[in-house]
Amino acid sequence: MAHSPFLRLPVELHRDIFDYLEIQDKARLQSTSRYFATLTKPLTYEDFLAAECKPWAISKQLYACKGCASFRHLSRFTDDMRKGKRGRHGEEANTRYCVKCGVDRHIYTPGTKFAILGQPWVVCKQCVVFTDQVGCRGSCSQCRP
Repeated sequence: MAHSPFLRLPVELHRDIFDYLEIQDKARLQSTSRYFATLTKPLTYEDFLAAECKPWAISKQLYACKGCASFRHLSRFTDDMRKGKRGRHGEEANTRYCVKCGVDRHIYTPGTKFAILGQPWVVCKQCVVFTDQVGCRGSCSQCRP
Protein backbone atom coordinates (compact mmCIF):
# COMPACT_ATOMS: atom_id res chain seq x y z
CA MET A 1 0.00 0.00 0.00
CA ALA A 2 2.90 2.37 0.72
CA HIS A 3 3.83 2.12 -2.95
CA SER A 4 0.42 3.30 -4.09
CA PRO A 5 0.67 6.29 -6.46
CA PHE A 6 -2.16 7.97 -4.57
CA LEU A 7 -0.31 7.80 -1.25
CA ARG A 8 2.80 9.26 -2.84
CA LEU A 9 0.96 12.48 -3.68
CA PRO A 10 1.79 15.53 -1.56
CA VAL A 11 -0.31 16.26 1.51
CA GLU A 12 -1.64 19.42 -0.13
CA LEU A 13 -3.13 17.41 -2.99
CA HIS A 14 -4.70 14.95 -0.57
CA ARG A 15 -6.36 17.87 1.22
CA ASP A 16 -7.58 19.34 -2.08
CA ILE A 17 -9.06 15.99 -3.11
CA PHE A 18 -10.62 15.57 0.33
CA ASP A 19 -12.42 18.92 -0.05
CA TYR A 20 -14.32 17.61 -3.07
CA LEU A 21 -15.67 14.51 -1.36
CA GLU A 22 -19.21 14.10 -0.08
CA ILE A 23 -19.56 13.71 3.70
CA GLN A 24 -20.15 9.95 3.60
CA ASP A 25 -16.93 9.52 1.59
CA LYS A 26 -15.01 11.79 3.97
CA ALA A 27 -16.20 9.75 6.94
CA ARG A 28 -15.21 6.49 5.24
CA LEU A 29 -11.79 7.82 4.24
CA GLN A 30 -11.11 9.16 7.73
CA SER A 31 -11.80 5.74 9.16
CA THR A 32 -9.30 3.95 6.90
CA SER A 33 -6.08 5.17 8.50
CA ARG A 34 -4.62 7.57 11.04
CA TYR A 35 -3.05 9.52 8.22
CA PHE A 36 -6.40 10.33 6.63
CA ALA A 37 -8.04 10.85 10.02
CA THR A 38 -5.50 13.56 10.88
CA LEU A 39 -5.39 15.03 7.40
CA THR A 40 -8.44 17.22 7.93
CA LYS A 41 -10.59 18.55 10.71
CA PRO A 42 -13.13 16.15 12.20
CA LEU A 43 -16.63 16.23 10.75
CA THR A 44 -19.03 18.31 12.83
CA TYR A 45 -22.67 17.88 13.66
CA GLU A 46 -23.42 20.78 11.33
CA ASP A 47 -21.74 18.83 8.49
CA PHE A 48 -23.98 15.84 9.19
CA LEU A 49 -27.08 18.02 9.60
CA ALA A 50 -26.51 19.64 6.20
CA ALA A 51 -25.83 16.29 4.54
CA GLU A 52 -28.93 14.54 5.91
CA CYS A 53 -31.05 16.37 3.34
CA LYS A 54 -29.08 14.96 0.41
CA PRO A 55 -30.74 12.22 -1.67
CA TRP A 56 -28.37 9.44 -0.52
CA ALA A 57 -29.10 10.14 3.18
CA ILE A 58 -32.84 10.31 2.53
CA SER A 59 -32.77 7.04 0.57
CA LYS A 60 -30.95 5.30 3.44
CA GLN A 61 -33.29 6.93 6.01
CA LEU A 62 -30.42 8.55 7.91
CA TYR A 63 -30.72 11.36 10.42
CA ALA A 64 -28.01 13.32 12.22
CA CYS A 65 -27.61 12.90 15.98
CA LYS A 66 -26.21 15.83 17.90
CA GLY A 67 -24.92 13.64 20.73
CA CYS A 68 -22.71 11.33 18.69
CA ALA A 69 -22.28 13.75 15.74
CA SER A 70 -22.95 11.02 13.23
CA PHE A 71 -25.66 9.47 11.11
CA ARG A 72 -28.12 7.02 12.62
CA HIS A 73 -30.96 5.12 10.99
CA LEU A 74 -34.45 6.50 11.64
CA SER A 75 -35.21 3.51 13.87
CA ARG A 76 -32.66 4.89 16.37
CA PHE A 77 -34.76 8.02 17.01
CA THR A 78 -38.06 8.56 18.77
CA ASP A 79 -40.91 9.66 16.54
CA ASP A 80 -40.85 13.10 18.21
CA MET A 81 -37.18 13.55 17.30
CA ARG A 82 -37.83 12.86 13.60
CA LYS A 83 -41.01 14.84 13.02
CA GLY A 84 -42.17 18.41 13.17
CA LYS A 85 -39.63 21.00 14.29
CA ARG A 86 -36.92 18.37 14.75
CA GLY A 87 -37.49 16.69 11.38
CA ARG A 88 -35.41 17.25 8.24
CA HIS A 89 -35.24 21.00 7.55
CA GLY A 90 -36.91 21.63 10.93
CA GLU A 91 -36.04 24.75 12.87
CA GLU A 92 -35.03 22.64 15.89
CA ALA A 93 -33.26 19.86 13.97
CA ASN A 94 -30.05 20.91 15.71
CA THR A 95 -31.48 19.57 19.00
CA ARG A 96 -32.10 16.02 17.74
CA TYR A 97 -30.62 13.11 19.71
CA CYS A 98 -30.74 9.39 19.02
CA VAL A 99 -32.24 7.28 21.80
CA LYS A 100 -28.86 6.07 23.08
CA CYS A 101 -27.52 9.62 23.42
CA GLY A 102 -30.84 10.74 24.91
CA VAL A 103 -30.64 8.06 27.61
CA ASP A 104 -26.92 8.68 28.22
CA ARG A 105 -27.51 12.46 28.56
CA HIS A 106 -30.63 12.01 30.72
CA ILE A 107 -32.93 13.59 28.14
CA TYR A 108 -34.96 10.40 28.49
CA THR A 109 -35.07 9.86 32.23
CA PRO A 110 -36.22 6.64 33.91
CA GLY A 111 -39.97 6.29 33.51
CA THR A 112 -40.08 8.08 30.15
CA LYS A 113 -42.36 6.47 27.59
CA PHE A 114 -42.09 7.29 23.87
CA ALA A 115 -42.73 5.82 20.44
CA ILE A 116 -40.31 4.60 17.80
CA LEU A 117 -41.94 3.97 14.42
CA GLY A 118 -45.28 3.99 16.23
CA GLN A 119 -44.30 1.26 18.73
CA PRO A 120 -44.18 2.11 22.47
CA TRP A 121 -40.84 2.01 24.32
CA VAL A 122 -39.87 2.89 27.89
CA VAL A 123 -36.80 3.67 29.96
CA CYS A 124 -37.72 1.56 32.97
CA LYS A 125 -37.68 3.52 36.22
CA GLN A 126 -36.71 0.42 38.20
CA CYS A 127 -33.93 -1.21 36.17
CA VAL A 128 -33.17 1.82 33.90
CA VAL A 129 -33.21 -0.40 30.80
CA PHE A 130 -34.39 0.96 27.47
CA THR A 131 -36.91 -1.59 26.15
CA ASP A 132 -39.99 -2.15 24.03
CA GLN A 133 -41.41 -4.43 26.75
CA VAL A 134 -43.59 -1.70 28.27
CA GLY A 135 -45.31 -2.47 31.55
CA CYS A 136 -47.23 0.12 33.57
CA ARG A 137 -46.30 3.31 35.42
CA GLY A 138 -43.02 3.87 33.60
CA SER A 139 -41.68 0.38 34.17
CA CYS A 140 -40.78 -2.47 31.83
CA SER A 141 -42.86 -5.65 31.80
CA GLN A 142 -40.06 -7.50 33.66
CA CYS A 143 -40.19 -5.13 36.63
CA ARG A 144 -43.94 -4.52 36.63
CA PRO A 145 -45.94 -7.06 34.63
